Amino acid sequence: MTISTQQLKLLRKERGWSQEQLSAISGLSTRTVQRIESSGDCSLDSTMALASAFEISPAELANQVAEKDAANPEFELSGVLGFLCLLIGLPIIFYSFTNTSGIWEIATVSIIDGLVLMLSCNSVGVKETLNFFNNILIKVSPQTKISSFNAAIIQAKNICQYLYTVAFVTALVYLLTVALHAPQRLTAINVLVVEAMMPILYAILLAEFWIRPYKHKLEQQLAKKLGS
Repeated sequence: MTISTQQLKLLRKERGWSQEQLSAISGLSTRTVQRIESSGDCSLDSTMALASAFEISPAELANQVAEKDAANPEFELSGVLGFLCLLIGLPIIFYSFTNTSGIWEIATVSIIDGLVLMLSCNSVGVKETLNFFNNILIKVSPQTKISSFNAAIIQAKNICQYLYTVAFVTALVYLLTVALHAPQRLTAINVLVVEAMMPILYAILLAEFWIRPYKHKLEQQLAKKLGS
């Protein structure tokens, strides 16, 4: 079987492995790894060992690597549309429910977005957090590693949890603040309930209509990749 020497070298360098490290991880001899990288000739057993080491399917080792055009990414239509719907729909929903000056609505969005980003950055790092939200809008490359799929799925799950946690805490703090510092507002219970529900509604919209669909898409693509 012939595999792509370019693909093999790129996969090894992406992980920062030397030929000796790849040899130890795959169970092949260093001389075998050097020969395969030089000629591309590889037995079935060696192909399976290398694919297992890189967590990819054997067929992917035979593919030539297409250079990514970072300046012209291919956008994911569903991710872009979901983001635009949230961007346009949220102000309309907020104004329809409260009909206020918009101060609390802006505060809600700022508090939840800021705290969720802070929690995510503290958990996985600033770069990984920014890459996650950027990748929601961009199609997933077929060359994506299985470990990258797993990391993104876990991060999506965590962000959904952060959204709900921050939303409930924000609503609770709002109710306590009103009770302690503006008790006269407790008489307008209907307005109070609606304003307290605002952070929770915002979290639901973000989590269930943007983050969770992206998580499901990643899970489906991972299942296809594992089945290939």
